[in-house]
Order: sequence, then structure tokens, then C-alpha cells
Amino acid sequence: MAAVLQLEPRFADPVAPVRHLRPIGIENKRLRPIENNRQYRPRPARSHQRALYRRRRVLATLVGLGLVLTITRAGATLEGSSLATPERLPHAQQVVVAPGETLWSIARRVVPGRDVRPVVDAMVHTLGTSTVVAGETISVPTP
Repeated sequence: MAAVLQLEPRFADPVAPVRHLRPIGIENKRLRPIENNRQYRPRPARSHQRALYRRRRVLATLVGLGLVLTITRAGATLEGSSLATPERLPHAQQVVVAPGETLWSIARRVVPGRDVRPVVDAMVHTLGTSTVVAGETISVPTP
């Protein structure tokens, strides 16, 4: 069995004392034996690395496309409206005033079992007066 020696730089303190006499030019270097029966380890094939790169690129593209489609669908659902809740507009009901009715009786008939004061106030604001005439058609806002 033969041994081959190779010079390898040694990272030592240059101030350290010299133990042996060395030939000129071989300072701070040591001899290292090289194994003769060492097997060559091939690197991974580049095609494997390229395939991995392609798969990652396709995955990133699909994730990006999914993100774009999700945002587009959300935009289409909102149809350009703001995310704030819009004020609810009161529904208006058309009522024909019968003889002898007042705004209070009309409000009780339109919203039974609820507080009629806001409805009466809205009717007075809409009509501009608190008197009604029989046969008149008025708009009554309902909550």
C-alpha cells in the first residue's frame, strides 16, 4: 500500500516556537496523507436541480394566479361598493287617510306593537304639518 502526501496550509500562530527544522518555503504547512481507495462522489445531476426549480416556479405561479382570481372575485362581489355598511333607507308605505284618522292612529296601524313616536315625527317632517285630510294619500316611513 502506498501513501501519497500533500502539503496543506496550516492555520497556526506565526509567533509559536519552531519545533523542528523545516525546509525553506514550507513554513506553517503540514503533511497530510491522501487515501488511495477514496471513492469519487458525483454531484447531483443538474437535471434534478432544474426539475426542482421548474416545480417551484410552477407552484409559485399557481399560488399567484389563485391569489389574483380570489381578489378579482372579491372585487366583483363588492361591485365597487365600499366596505362600510350603507345607511338603511326607511321603507315608505302609501296610506289613504280615512275620515276621522290622525297621524297617531295611522302610525299605530302601520307599525303595531312598536313605538309610534318616530313614525309620527317622520310623517310631520315629510308633510310639513300635523293635520291630515280624509282621502289624502300620504307616505308613511316604516322602520
